[in-house]
Amino acid sequence: MVQLTQIAHELIRDFIKTGDLVIDATCGNGHDTFFLSELVGESGMVLACDLQQLAIDATKDRCRERKNIDYHLGDHAEVLQSLLEKNQSSVSAILFNLGYLPGGDKSLTTQGPATVSAIQLGLRLLKRGGVLSVLAYVGHPGGIDEANAVESFLTKSIDSAELHKIHWPDESRPATSPRLYVVCKGSLNES
Repeated sequence: MVQLTQIAHELIRDFIKTGDLVIDATCGNGHDTFFLSELVGESGMVLACDLQQLAIDATKDRCRERKNIDYHLGDHAEVLQSLLEKNQSSVSAILFNLGYLPGGDKSLTTQGPATVSAIQLGLRLLKRGGVLSVLAYVGHPGGIDEANAVESFLTKSIDSAELHKIHWPDESRPATSPRLYVVCKGSLNES
């Protein structure tokens, strides 16, 4: 069975070019950061964020050969807010992998309100033709509430803004299955 992370990578690959600026808003163990680093190449930049030093360290270890990554320890909403304050609005892709750090403290999880705030900020940072991917895991306390908050926010944003669905969770999925949301800002032909 194909993992949702692989599906997310395949869906966003065509939106990212060499030299782009991209964000891994929850770098965890560094898998997405490494993938993004390869796509943007030496002339691009990956901003890798996480609330836990353990995650930053794991990502640095996985990506130690990569020179195109800038690490940010802190809440993803705060990191994205600081980018907005610097008038940065040319981000090609933002990835969120929600839940807890695999192999880490399972009581430390992303939270719905902070995640929705970060997604809202992320959409402002995305350039037209940029893509946002959110993989929400629901099997931990608070996970379903967070996924529902993300889905509600993105649905309202799609209905009221220039966002287009690229991928949405299957309605027939089991309630405890992870959920992948991928949206594009602007026309799908602008990437």
